[in-house]
Amino acid sequence: MKEGITPEQFTLDWQNKHARCPEGQEARQWSEGQDAYGHAVVHIRFPRAACAACSRRAQCTRGPGRTGRTTAA
Repeated sequence: MKEGITPEQFTLDWQNKHARCPEGQEARQWSEGQDAYGHAVVHIRFPRAACAACSRRAQCTRGPGRTGRTTAA
């Protein structure tokens, strides 16, 4: 079984372009684009301060903390 917080645990509202993490934090940015292969992707960014203060940060990302979590859906 995979440990940690997975992208599937985030709540995504595609119609309103809104995301919420499993801890209830609201995304601050939602942008649509394409990956290197031309596939549609959505990049979702969460606030740095919210991620830095989160008790589950180590389960969510290994990033150094300069930004909030970013995930592609």
